[in-house]
Amino acid sequence: MNIVVRKSFRNKGVGKKLLDFLLKEAKKEKIKVVFLEVNKDNLPALKLYKNLGFKEIGIRKNYYQNSDGINMKIELD
Repeated sequence: MNIVVRKSFRNKGVGKKLLDFLLKEAKKEKIKVVFLEVNKDNLPALKLYKNLGFKEIGIRKNYYQNSDGINMKIELD
């Protein structure tokens, strides 16, 4: 699944609210771990994920055109 925020709505907290909601729903469904992958050059997304508690767990070399993907995960309570 891809989650994207329209450019005109970026830097307004929309992505954080969306991810907060999705993580709460995952907890309700008793999901214990969530994984994601992000382009290493997408610094705003990396910052958001790290602030939410995601940890880097691996790299996919050249996953994007001439750029690596970073695999991340968060363990839910």
